[in-house]
Amino acid sequence: MAYVTGGRHFGQYTFEHWYDDEYGNNVNLCQFDSFCGLKCRECQFRAINDCRGCIASDGKPFYGTCEVADCAISKQKRFCGECENFPCEILKKYSFDETHGDNGARIENCKKIKTELDKRASETPGNK
Repeated sequence: MAYVTGGRHFGQYTFEHWYDDEYGNNVNLCQFDSFCGLKCRECQFRAINDCRGCIASDGKPFYGTCEVADCAISKQKRFCGECENFPCEILKKYSFDETHGDNGARIENCKKIKTELDKRASETPGNK
């Protein structure tokens, strides 16, 4: 199943995904700002540390290199939900980390994004 992508780009990665509907309108398909499914816009560390997020920083958020982002970039995935090994041990480790984890919320968010992308792609003419 093919995805129609476009929008703002950071390096080779797309932050927003768009498609043209049957009337030629450019419609926002889905937004995400991290590879792992973390909602960076809601992260308390973002403003404090002037963090741009892992997609915008090519896998190097405020604390340095991100293992999850490196994995997604090396596999040329837009986000972890596209990986055939999703959810992998690396993502689980980050998601369930006692200090900075979110008890699996980022994994669930990846599932939602993947479901929405699949749904929209199947609804887009020529992508069936």
